[in-house]
Amino acid sequence: MEKAKKVIIMFFLISFIVIASLQATYSILKKPQIEDVLYYGYNCPHCKIVDEFIEKNNISQKIFFNHKEVLANKNNAAEMIKVAKICKLDLNNLGVPMLYYRNNCYTGDIDIIDLFKKELNMTQIVN
Repeated sequence: MEKAKKVIIMFFLISFIVIASLQATYSILKKPQIEDVLYYGYNCPHCKIVDEFIEKNNISQKIFFNHKEVLANKNNAAEMIKVAKICKLDLNNLGVPMLYYRNNCYTGDIDIIDLFKKELNMTQIVN
């Protein structure tokens, strides 16, 4: 009888571990994927610098990301804040341009352009 109790306890212990592992895996897989996106403002001078770099170097044909305007579009602005929180950015100093790319945030024209150069090994590109 003692052996039967041990077998039952082991069965429940192993079952608990398997269920906990499956639940953890499910919660990781269930986590919503955020698309790569460049947040910008229409009259933002730093956004214009990034946009000119993208256009001049055909970045949009080499790296896929969406563009979302945030100054006139409240939904896009709310999304940008949500993404900034995920990246643990200081919301008091949040501005555009901001790029969310491969689960990382890049802010400002210099950081974004440097990322594009690095991604494409474009060290010979001049701003």
